[in-house]
Amino acid sequence: MTAETLIERRGIYHGWKVVAALFLTGMMVYGCGLYSFTLFVTPLTEEFGWSRAATSGLVSIYWLAAPLTLLAEPSVRRFGGFRVIAAGVALAAFATFLLGFCESLTLLFVLRFLMGLGKVMMACGVTLLAAHWFRKNFGLALACCYAGWHFGGLVLVPFTQWLIDTVGWRETSTILSIAILLVSIPPLLAWARVPSPVSRGIEPESLDLPIADTDTAGSDAPEAGEAISFRRALWTTIAATLLAALAYGAILANEAALVDGQSALEGYGAAAVSATALSALFAAVGVGWLSDRMAFRPLVLLELGLLLCGILGFLALTVHPSLALMFAAAISFGISVGGFEAAFLPNLRRTLSAPKFDRAFGIWYLWYLAALFSAPIAAGWLYDEAQSYQPALVILTITTILAALPAMLVPTTPRAERPR
Repeated sequence: MTAETLIERRGIYHGWKVVAALFLTGMMVYGCGLYSFTLFVTPLTEEFGWSRAATSGLVSIYWLAAPLTLLAEPSVRRFGGFRVIAAGVALAAFATFLLGFCESLTLLFVLRFLMGLGKVMMACGVTLLAAHWFRKNFGLALACCYAGWHFGGLVLVPFTQWLIDTVGWRETSTILSIAILLVSIPPLLAWARVPSPVSRGIEPESLDLPIADTDTAGSDAPEAGEAISFRRALWTTIAATLLAALAYGAILANEAALVDGQSALEGYGAAAVSATALSALFAAVGVGWLSDRMAFRPLVLLELGLLLCGILGFLALTVHPSLALMFAAAISFGISVGGFEAAFLPNLRRTLSAPKFDRAFGIWYLWYLAALFSAPIAAGWLYDEAQSYQPALVILTITTILAALPAMLVPTTPRAERPR
């Protein structure tokens, strides 16, 4: 046993340091690339006179790199999670920097695609790296990583709005690009360069989070009947995710514009997005903790119920705008957003062996991003046709209710003993 291993056994498990690095990285890449960028929709519309469908498409194009998620598993296996994530950070920062120099809608779409590609590289590396470091508490670890994404929205949305109001949207993109690099790269270099606990000479969660003898859910060994259940586990999860993610993508991209479009709430769009980000931050950790201890189906039904409440709240807001209703809808929606991945992925990880989960994640993430890509464009187009978000919100209500059907068919594994 090496001296480093002895120190590891007496201190904090290194996997949590990896999670901290991934938290900060997601905070900047996702926080700037999605949450902050929703605030650019209004100034872009005002400066260039583009339609709401076009500016919403700038949010949608962020997900167009979805097919490349199929390369996640071989890329991480060949280059390592650290290199994939670091390259994604650099690409996202570079594209964000160039964003402020654009005059053409076409070039803006290209740069948004590159920002999305950087986000996909980051997200795939984060999920697979967390899966390599954690078994029993994968749900909590993954949720902590994703919480960084929403913490980025909480912190960066008001900062971005202040910058846009103070120096303009072009200069804001330059400042954000520099911040992405300065906040993300140092912790990645310090903590995330080691690819797995095996490389460090320790067992996953071998310190403060012992694995119970009866817990085989996180084992990397294939379970009986896994070859038969693989397709069912994957495609029922994809179906439920796809139907629910339509609302996730459409509302998140248009939330600020929807709120600001109500005369009584003009100027409160950033506050609504911040409320969503804050509730998503706490929900990510909470749902991640629950996913390691609670049965899958009631947890997912809770998620879908909160998403439905958020949709109905925004629908009511178009008829009776009020601050109380706005915050209620934003918070309910934010809780569902924060717990979305943490509700679905841990069950998939428990159901499949590690190699099969790595492959399944790429396919799942492809469909997930496809929904996030198409939904904002469709919602923006419906708005341009009706001059109201009501038709889109009615459709999203239906798709969210339908998501419960495949969710009930997702196979699950017996829960392990709860850690004491």
